[in-house]
Amino acid sequence: MDDNKQRKLGRGIADRRKRLRDNLWPSLNEDALWLRKTRVGFTTIPRTITLIGRILDQMSGKGSPVSGTYLTLWCWVFDEGFVEIRTPREFAYESGFAGPRAEATWRTRMRKLEELGIVSVKAGLAGDFQYVLMYDPIKVIQTLYESRSQDLAFQSLMHRLIQIGADDEPAVQGTTNNLFITETGSGFAVEPAQSDAPLSTHNTQEEAIAWAKSKFPASKLHVARVRQLINKRLPDHWRQA
Repeated sequence: MDDNKQRKLGRGIADRRKRLRDNLWPSLNEDALWLRKTRVGFTTIPRTITLIGRILDQMSGKGSPVSGTYLTLWCWVFDEGFVEIRTPREFAYESGFAGPRAEATWRTRMRKLEELGIVSVKAGLAGDFQYVLMYDPIKVIQTLYESRSQDLAFQSLMHRLIQIGADDEPAVQGTTNNLFITETGSGFAVEPAQSDAPLSTHNTQEEAIAWAKSKFPASKLHVARVRQLINKRLPDHWRQA
């Protein structure tokens, strides 16, 4: 899809969301909202930040969650992927730590992030973590999972990446080699082999197949031969689409 068509599609989706919002809240005054195009103080954060944080908390060990510390870095970073921390106490407080050990606890969380490889740090006059380089979290998580089994947290992240159109990420490709068209109570869903979480839902089976073929032309599509027989581990339940 060329850039012009992509922009028109984006505007159309935004217009539909605005009409739906105005229909649900007809007396809404937009001055009550913090809209990105009319306010300042925004940054660019991955739509998958909550799933990324969940994985980092899982990998940082029991009793040492790092997602709050990581989110604070994202709230300070600019487009260079680089953060300068001149006041560690301020970052510690924003990360959720208070009291006499706030900075010490924050430093342990920063060290955990460094150990996971999600950031690189350099010392300065303001402390051991004055300069922080933030790496692509999806690539880092993919590397971390090379020596681990792909659990629900990883699959949820991959599915969300597909839903938001970030399916060019190398980590996503392996989850879409085989796609299954299953019937739901309200239509048909396109699902990956490793999960029942739908990538997309449609009114008809034909629409679901067409979407999957257009979105993932290299994937193998499987359609249930008989309704309710949808065990993905049993090839006899499926036919090629």
